[in-house]
Amino acid sequence: MTTNELRCRPPRIYLVGMPGSGKSSSGKLLARILGYDFEDLDSAIVQRSGMSVNEIFTLKGEAIFREMETQCLEAFHSRDALVLATGGGAVLHNMDRMLQHGWVLWLDIPVDELVRRVSMGTERRPMFRNLSQEQVEMKVWELYRQRQALYALAHRRVGDEQSLLDWGQRILFLPLANEHRRA
Repeated sequence: MTTNELRCRPPRIYLVGMPGSGKSSSGKLLARILGYDFEDLDSAIVQRSGMSVNEIFTLKGEAIFREMETQCLEAFHSRDALVLATGGGAVLHNMDRMLQHGWVLWLDIPVDELVRRVSMGTERRPMFRNLSQEQVEMKVWELYRQRQALYALAHRRVGDEQSLLDWGQRILFLPLANEHRRA
């Protein structure tokens, strides 16, 4: 669905994409443009669990992290006027729910750029800790191939952060979803 087909501003916008795609940084700007609240799913998991993402992955494993991710995500489905930056793997178990409860935008950044960004912060990203540059590149490509079909289910794909912000500007003056239903 194109921006022209949108008749109202979605109550919730879920940002999906690979690690390093800029979901958190551009999500904050998009929320400011729209006058929405901004939340980061990984931050919500950290707050709820009292553990860092790295600690959860190390001590409890990825499967437990994904369960926590789903639980935290459920809490956001009822919040309106929200931009939510998800973790890169949130689509693995939650894409259908996000598509049902809001507008899903895929930040599809070129893989070479993702590798560059992820390489600069591997210590913060559990899947990339202790990997060489070559291993980081292989892991990014592996994750991209695994997740690309799920990301492609998003309502809209944007190729960079500026395109996301431009989209936000274009929908800014659409009525909110609940205002549209009353009209």
